[in-house]
Amino acid sequence: MSIIKSAEDYVRKNLDKEVIEHTLRVRNYALKLAEEEGGDKEVVELAALLHDIGYMKGFRDHARSGVPIARDFLNKQGYDVMKAGKIINCIIKHDAKENPQTAEEKIIWDSDCLDRLGALGIIRIGPKFVKHDICKPEEVAEKLKAMFEAHAAKLHTETAKRFSKEFTGFQQKFFKELDKQLNIIDNNFDFFYKVKEV
Repeated sequence: MSIIKSAEDYVRKNLDKEVIEHTLRVRNYALKLAEEEGGDKEVVELAALLHDIGYMKGFRDHARSGVPIARDFLNKQGYDVMKAGKIINCIIKHDAKENPQTAEEKIIWDSDCLDRLGALGIIRIGPKFVKHDICKPEEVAEKLKAMFEAHAAKLHTETAKRFSKEFTGFQQKFFKELDKQLNIIDNNFDFFYKVKEV
C-alpha cells in the first residue's frame, strides 16, 4: 500500500466526517497549487492529508497536537526522515499564527485557508465559533467577515490569491443577505444553537 493511501486510510479511521471532507478538499486545493507553484508533490499531499490530524485530541491548538501523531504515523510507515520533517513543518505552519516559509508550507497554509473562504467554509465555521465559545451567535457574521478578509490578505501563493478572488463576490452577497435576514427575524439566533455541525 502506498504511503498516500495509508495516510488517507489513517485520516478516515481517526477523524470525524466533517474533518475528513475538509481534509480531502484541502488535498485537492494543495495538489492544484503544487502544479502551478512547485514544491514536492508527495510532501504536499501527505501534509494536506495529515494537517488536521490533531483534531484527534480536540479543536484548540490542533496544529501543535497533531505533530506527534503525524510523526508517529510517518515513523511507523518507515517514511524518509527529511521529508517527514517537511511534512511536520507544514502541519505546524498551517496554524494562522505561524508564517510559512517553504513552497510546501505556503501551499498547505493557502489550501487550508481556501477551504475556509468558500461557501462550505461559512457553513462549517459559523456554528463552530458558537460551539467553541469563540463568539456569540449575533457576532458570527462580523467574525466571519473579519476572518475572511484577514485570511485572504495573508495568502502566500499567486494561485491561491487568484482562487480567492472567485469567492469574494459570493461572500459579499452572502453577508449582505445574512444581515438582511438576521434583521428580519429580529436577532433570533437560535439557529446557531440548533445546528448540528456538518
